[in-house]
Amino acid sequence: MSVLGKKENFKDIKIANKEFISGAKGETSTEKKRGRTKMTSNKRDKIYAFHCTQKELDELKARAEARYLSLSEYFRVKLFSE
Repeated sequence: MSVLGKKENFKDIKIANKEFISGAKGETSTEKKRGRTKMTSNKRDKIYAFHCTQKELDELKARAEARYLSLSEYFRVKLFSE
């Protein structure tokens, strides 16, 4: 048996693609969403401000940066942790 003597039967690629597409089921959308997922609950849309001196603000920023947090994240950790 020689490989050269054997004739293979291949389908035309256009026909194979049409069969594949017609048999596809489910989501075929190629549109991808980018970015952070939308938060439906627990949305942080309220603002509470307080007054402090420049020295106090610098101290708070230094403490937040030492923990690699933003100021708002640092405040939440300090206020809501027990």
